[in-house]
Order: sequence, then structure tokens, then C-alpha cells
Amino acid sequence: SPRWSEAADCIVAVVDGDSLRVRTECLPPPPELTLVRLFGIDTPELHGQCQDERLRAIDAKFYVETAIRAARVITISQVGIEKFGRPLLEVFVDHVNLADRLVVEGLARRYDGRGKRGSWCP
Repeated sequence: SPRWSEAADCIVAVVDGDSLRVRTECLPPPPELTLVRLFGIDTPELHGQCQDERLRAIDAKFYVETAIRAARVITISQVGIEKFGRPLLEVFVDHVNLADRLVVEGLARRYDGRGKRGSWCP
């Protein structure tokens, strides 16, 4: 798995709280940009069904962007492929799992990729 210091441009963009755009040369071939998901979590959607979900999604995205920007070391590891074909990644920011941080902060909930995800709306 690449260390951020060895692959400083692996993470190209934060799409939302649980999706990133990553250069796939940091993953198995072929090298290009790809949309990936953080393993084991679900965050609110930016185009969610209610204003509360959309506002929480903005908070989750901002948290991920800030954590990545402030990190000294970022490591990534592909742990599988999700049901829509996107790679599932574990991302560690300064040796702490980013998905775990999002859950602790209340910006994500655990999701195993099976079953229906619950609503973020009241």
C-alpha cells in the first residue's frame, strides 16, 4: 500500500464523506482515475432526500477533506470491490482509520455493503 509521502497525488478529490477519486496507479492496474468507497461505512448523500441529510453530507465531506489536507502520512489499502464495481479502500490518516474517525464523529455509520441503508432524514 502506498504511503502518502511516496504517492502524494493518490487522492485527487473528495466526492463525499465515503467516496474519493483516486489515481489507480496507487491501486492495482490500470492507471487512471477511479471512484472508490471507504470500506465499512455509509455517509449522508450530498443530493439526499432532505435538507438534514444534505447538511450532514457537507459536514462529512468537509471532515474528510480537512483530515486529508492536514495529514502527514496517508496510507491506502484496497480491501475489495463493492456491488457497483468500485474499489473498497481502507484509508489511514496519520495511522488512524478514516472510516472509524467518521463513525466516532457521528458523520458516518457502519455499513457492510449488504441490505438497505437506513435513511439519514428525521
